[in-house]
Amino acid sequence: MKQILFKYKIIAALIGLLYLSSCSDDSINVVNIAVQEASYSSTYERMTITLKDNETVQLNIHTQPLDAENQDVAYDITGNYATVSDEGLITPIGIGFLGQDTLTISSLDGATSVSYIVDVVTHVVLVSSITVSSDWVDPTFEVGTTKDLSSVITVSPDNATNGVVAYTSSDPSVVSIDESTGELVCESEGEAIITVAATDESGVSTTVDITVVAEVTGDVDLHRTEWTVEQVSPDLPEDAAIVNAPDSHIDGDASTCLSMIKPGKTYSGITVGADEEVFFILDLGEEQTFSYFRILFRSDVVRAYLRPYAISLLGSNDGETYTTIEEDVTVTNADDVEKSESGNIYIPESTYRYVKVVFTDWDASSGSTMQMAEFYLGLTH
Repeated sequence: MKQILFKYKIIAALIGLLYLSSCSDDSINVVNIAVQEASYSSTYERMTITLKDNETVQLNIHTQPLDAENQDVAYDITGNYATVSDEGLITPIGIGFLGQDTLTISSLDGATSVSYIVDVVTHVVLVSSITVSSDWVDPTFEVGTTKDLSSVITVSPDNATNGVVAYTSSDPSVVSIDESTGELVCESEGEAIITVAATDESGVSTTVDITVVAEVTGDVDLHRTEWTVEQVSPDLPEDAAIVNAPDSHIDGDASTCLSMIKPGKTYSGITVGADEEVFFILDLGEEQTFSYFRILFRSDVVRAYLRPYAISLLGSNDGETYTTIEEDVTVTNADDVEKSESGNIYIPESTYRYVKVVFTDWDASSGSTMQMAEFYLGLTH
């Protein structure tokens, strides 16, 4: 009987060893660790976690396989620019401490680990450019004229940390200017260069050459900085080739265009009736006197059938009752693809705040839209 019991004990022990061995062989370890916040950097030829010196990054860890018995990980960072908590929160050392550290993430089962570059970069976004409205290309003003230069300045990018600019005049006796506001006064006849400079560390600046005369003569364009578009009819179609916005023809950017569908045509899902009026209304901001208009054609596509061939102009000072200024005015050079603009087209001198421009003639045989890059009004002195 003792021998039989002994044999059973041996068998049970063997079974137990086999069970333990089986459990050990079947245990599942972590074989891969990935961080959601990492991306490939060609600069370092490594997967990299980038963070600004004024922010923190909480790591989101993914381990595989999902049924690994121990999916916990440990973090370690080597370097001088950031720290990492036991929970995977990366914190920069401080503002202005910029550089690269190495982060290692290891599975607690000891099966695998992965390393990433931690790149701490500045949170400061520098000014990249300062541009002046195209209306201010070598402007000429009369003595005593006051202008707000800040209203025609665009600082890029929009999210620049310090977008403040400073204004200086090469000759304050000719043109004086407030350094911070950009308010200028034309003091006397002559020429002055106004410099507009970023106040951050970018070193970006631009200049405006201003001529001051006793009396302005000849054709002078109205400044468009206060202009807005009161109405566009019918709805504007989407156009992948241009930025087709209601103010694309008064924004000082020749690469954008106002594109309006021709009557009797369909484009971008919008149909305009054959007898439907196609027009836009400008609000000049205040009553202004003008005696000519000019159209800058779309220059990247030289197709005459995209240009308006004639327009009518109407004016109003209350925005409701409109008076005809001139009907069916031929747009000069519209049929000549060698010409990039119409030149000044003279109309009866008029004083209005609101100007309605109606398209009255176009190429009905080709194309579905009429386009203009810029629209100007001006006065002959």
